[in-house]
Amino acid sequence: TTKGHNRSVPITVNPKALDNLNLDASNTQKITDLLTSNKQFNVVNLFGHSKQITANLQHVATNSGSRVHFITNDAKSLKETQQDTKHQSFTPMQWVKNRFREESVSNVNAFLTNKDSLHTSKDLWVVENANKLSVAHLQSITEKAKATKSKVVYLNHTSSRQGMKSNSAMNLYQKGNVNSVNW
Repeated sequence: TTKGHNRSVPITVNPKALDNLNLDASNTQKITDLLTSNKQFNVVNLFGHSKQITANLQHVATNSGSRVHFITNDAKSLKETQQDTKHQSFTPMQWVKNRFREESVSNVNAFLTNKDSLHTSKDLWVVENANKLSVAHLQSITEKAKATKSKVVYLNHTSSRQGMKSNSAMNLYQKGNVNSVNW
């Protein structure tokens, strides 16, 4: 459950990284609000493809000192996310840094069972196709995030069909103590 006072450390947004993206004022504010929110759990209701918001979150969060981890729920999403999550470079220094950064993309089962990776309040977890997650996966991600104080952004594809086991889990989840935005 997300009830209660779940606070994560807000990410201090690097204004230059945000300016690099050349977003309109509304989308700039949405990215800023997601990252600087005191809410640990955030839901983005998507009305299109997630490529733009994932790239924007990754660029701003990484250049603001956070580690970004992408979590998917199936093989198709894993492959698409691995292809879509290349770090953006707007300066020669960013290009050099990004050449040595590993992309962190894993499926939900591997992510939840990996005991070796250490997560902290400096981590941002972006969960792709969250609308297809089961209740059990949502609960497990929530528990792991609470234990590590990591910030979580669920990408809820509102036009996609719900997963068979989800029973509108994201609709119920959004009624908890979460920050929701539309993209």
